[in-house]
Amino acid sequence: MTALIKHQKQPCPTSCMSACVAMVAGLPAGAVRRDMHDRFRNKGMSLRQMLDELSIPFTEFSTVDDSRLEFVGAYLCTMPSLNIPGGIHAVVIEVTGTTHHVLDPNRGRKGRKFYVKRGTKARNGVELGGFTVDAYICHSWLRDRPHD
Repeated sequence: MTALIKHQKQPCPTSCMSACVAMVAGLPAGAVRRDMHDRFRNKGMSLRQMLDELSIPFTEFSTVDDSRLEFVGAYLCTMPSLNIPGGIHAVVIEVTGTTHHVLDPNRGRKGRKFYVKRGTKARNGVELGGFTVDAYICHSWLRDRPHD
C-alpha cells in the first residue's frame, strides 16, 4: 500500500499543528495556517475544532488509553519539540500496512531538527521516540479526501 499523504513544511516556526492538519486534509499548509493558526495558538480553537471545521472525521485518543498505531491511516501525534525548549511539536504518522511514515513539518526548514522513523539517517533527523496519539483518520477517508 502506498502513502496517501504528501509532506508539507510548516510555514512558520510554531505552525506545526496547522501543517499537520493541512497534510491530512490535502490542503496547502499556508492556507490552514492563515485560517486557523492564530486561533489555535491563542487557545481559541482546539485540534478537535480544526478537524471539525474541515469536516475531517476522526477517532480521538485519551492520553490515559493505550494508543497504538495498529490501523492503516493517519495519526496526528504530539511529542516534545526538538527546536523550542519546553515546547510541544506535532507530526503525522501515516501507517500504510507493513510500514509507517513520519511526516514532520519541520523537515526541510533550514536549521531545524525533525523527527524521523527509527533506523532512518538524515541530517538534523532525530529518531522518533515517545509520542502521544491525539487523533486517528481512517485510510478510506484519506483515499477519498474531498480536498485533493
